[in-house]
Amino acid sequence: MASFLPNALIQTPTPLSVLLDQFWEEKFTGLACTGQAGALRLQAIFYAGDVKAAYLISQDARPVRLDDKACAHHLTAFGALPGQTGKLPAYALRLIKLFTESAGDGDARQVDTADIVSMLPDWQSLGSPSLLSFHWPSADALMYLPGRGSYARHSVFVAGARAEQEIIPAIETWSEPTCKIIRHAPIAGTPGWHEYHLHLAFTAAASALMTRYEQFGGRPIITDLTNQMIELANLHDWNIGIVGNKVFERHLFPNDRQAARAYRALLSAILSHSEAVLGMPRTLAMVTAFYEQSEVLVREYLQGYDLVPLNHLAGGG
Repeated sequence: MASFLPNALIQTPTPLSVLLDQFWEEKFTGLACTGQAGALRLQAIFYAGDVKAAYLISQDARPVRLDDKACAHHLTAFGALPGQTGKLPAYALRLIKLFTESAGDGDARQVDTADIVSMLPDWQSLGSPSLLSFHWPSADALMYLPGRGSYARHSVFVAGARAEQEIIPAIETWSEPTCKIIRHAPIAGTPGWHEYHLHLAFTAAASALMTRYEQFGGRPIITDLTNQMIELANLHDWNIGIVGNKVFERHLFPNDRQAARAYRALLSAILSHSEAVLGMPRTLAMVTAFYEQSEVLVREYLQGYDLVPLNHLAGGG
């Protein structure tokens, strides 16, 4: 499989060991790849100068995600080699992790660019989540589809230094006439998919709970809560944004455990604020209503990682 979005990267003669120092100084967020053509390659995902995920990639085997010790070893082992780098936003890097930790299901199609948008409902109707990759000679794109008729959640379109989060307008105006599209399915147990779905569950829960809270408490209450959440995020250097009642997580955590701790703390801030203002019964009712109306995947991750502690609100812990 392809190990990255080729049109997002540029070749550099600088050895990886030197790049690592530059990345740290610049607080680089993006992708770096190195290795010999046709041989073992190293792909590393950086956020704010730190490696957040790294993979060994070969032509005839699935990429292997490295733990911290193996990552440090291979960064040193590949240190003398030049490579390719590209600055990319955190939302794009999340999708690249899915891309790297996925299995192509053989559903590759060469299609006219003009027909892509009309074909999307076919993939949206599938019963399970998937990732679509789009490849033109001069551009690449990724799109996450939850399945079961739901619309695309996140996407990225990349052409050189250009990276766009909304890919439909980019596709509709792209001049290259044909595109190769591949559907990628999750591989059971891969951390990238767990981290991604955990991120989706958190942003869905935080945004929905803040909207419900405003309905009960009013806008001034939400303004006070927003200030508290931003203060908490800044204290821990979590890149969290809130616009209206919509919560955006622009951070990139190295694993699901660290992500879950952050999400749990932020959701607890919402619940504690609500409990102090509305009382426990109304807060519990608000959370229960959200659970009942949320998607199955969101509920599974909220419960599996105990992000919204219903038992605590109910007096059980």
